[in-house]
Amino acid sequence: MPIIGTIVNSFDNEFGHYQIRYDVGGNGFSVNFTGNNEQYTLSSSQRGGFNEGDYVGTLQTGPGTLVTFTASLTFPFLVATPGTVPIDDGSDGNSGGPSGCNIAITSLSTVAESAPGAANGTLTIVATTANLPISYSINNTTWVSSPVFSSLSGGSGTAYVTDALGCTAQQSYTVTTTPLVFNRLVSSPAIGQSRWSALFNPIIFGYQSATAVPGRKFITKITSGYDGAANVITATHAANLTGYCRADISKYLRTLLLPQDELNYTAINYRDANISASYTVEYKETWDGGSDTDWTSAGDPFYVTYSAMQIGNTTGGNMQPYVTYPGANQANPGKFLNDFKIPVLYTDMPWDISFIYSEKVAGYQLKLGGNGIDVNGNICGSLGESMLLNEDGSALLNEDGSKLLIERQAPGTLLNKLGVNRLRITQNIPANSNWLDVFLFYTDGQGNNIPVTESRRLLLDKSPCNGLPYEYLKWMGPTGGWLYYMLIKNQIHEITTTNPVLMDRYIADYAAADSTQQLISISAKKKITAGKNDIPAYEAEALATLLYSPKVYRLVNAATNTWQGVIIDTTSLKMYQTYGQTGDFEIAFILPEVNVQRA
Repeated sequence: MPIIGTIVNSFDNEFGHYQIRYDVGGNGFSVNFTGNNEQYTLSSSQRGGFNEGDYVGTLQTGPGTLVTFTASLTFPFLVATPGTVPIDDGSDGNSGGPSGCNIAITSLSTVAESAPGAANGTLTIVATTANLPISYSINNTTWVSSPVFSSLSGGSGTAYVTDALGCTAQQSYTVTTTPLVFNRLVSSPAIGQSRWSALFNPIIFGYQSATAVPGRKFITKITSGYDGAANVITATHAANLTGYCRADISKYLRTLLLPQDELNYTAINYRDANISASYTVEYKETWDGGSDTDWTSAGDPFYVTYSAMQIGNTTGGNMQPYVTYPGANQANPGKFLNDFKIPVLYTDMPWDISFIYSEKVAGYQLKLGGNGIDVNGNICGSLGESMLLNEDGSALLNEDGSKLLIERQAPGTLLNKLGVNRLRITQNIPANSNWLDVFLFYTDGQGNNIPVTESRRLLLDKSPCNGLPYEYLKWMGPTGGWLYYMLIKNQIHEITTTNPVLMDRYIADYAAADSTQQLISISAKKKITAGKNDIPAYEAEALATLLYSPKVYRLVNAATNTWQGVIIDTTSLKMYQTYGQTGDFEIAFILPEVNVQRA
């Protein structure tokens, strides 16, 4: 049955209101304008946005009859092109149209709405046809040339496509909605496999609130072992307007560590419980007038060392370069915690070098290995293998004095070896050795030696002082290990007094009086300036860390292992540059205050 009087388009211009329609008459098809019928050239806006030759629409006017309208620049506005073609019965899966229709939707892909009400889902329609162009719609009313629809809310709908012949196809789709996860952890200080952080860098846990409401806060619960009992610290941080909370807990972890040295230098290795600790984190959201949510765990334990990583470090405040990941294909074994390029090993003095014994090494029996290197750079003998750490716990020292116990994930199971360990070289050093290359390793089930740490070269100094005046210092380095150095040079010993308190005396008889004032109290301090000649510039750079070390000791008696805490004069460092990138180094330190009599 023919459709008579169908409106194709309408628009208004200065000539009036136009309804563009087609009528079926005995002489074929015609397009009529309601309004001024004078012939004139229409502008783009007057043409309703169409350009000459644009496809306007295709309508079925009767059984087997199809008419297509294209735009014209002059009167009449539309050109009707009638034709007689068979009508498709829809058996090919399309929704109808002339025979020869081959349009099809081959795939639909969606991106979920990120949260309820976010309206940021997307739909992409992939369709094919031999009769381009293709138009796309998701409401069967508004058609566009782009197959991508954005800003969609979650839910189901129908995708429609049509081509130049008016052939159509449709297919249902669903944009899912990502459910809100209440109190989810979005970031932690872990990098890759490393869960170890430097204490004096930001240690940040990021939480995301399900509802971005101002005033929402997160409580972080930090649990660490102490003398075998669980100690708990809590910290509160506020979320921003998007619901994200940046919880920096570094200042709270500082209560777990202190730069105090309790090593007695009597064993090969010693876990320094003062400068490393493990902790677990739980968090929950809270707000004024509301109820707290349940605690959510951040997972396996995290670890912290008494370190301060510098700007430019590729892993930020994470200790990844110093953490070992054992395996046959390990590319970069863990570094030793020593800031000297070539540390000096003083064989007749208290000395050690630190490394991190991480949770990744648990279960491996570590061994110390190394080679002596002669003055020509050739290997002159092996240091020999020495068993370092056994899982049965027999080799770990200071278990009775440990305070910060580092725990396995399983409750009650302790790995007393985890943390910063200090290694001493006590084996017989090969004769004619000028250097030692030392490293840690384990032997796998196939008998292969697998490196655990880097091979570090040490400079041997067997008679460091040679009877000359010396000062032997140890201090906490930026990477978290203890550093040692002997300064041998003409020394300057000074004593300074400050804060004198005087009392004026009343004198009645000047002839018999001894003075008009009396000193009743004063402060006195000794200062020693020491140094060393002809040291490389890179060695002086490591020595400069004395200036900002939190703890510096001088050796008072090597036989009894007696040390004295000193304060570095921060204005005293001098480096006299000479040729060959070497120079003379000099620094002063202040001894503990002299105990003086008081009047």
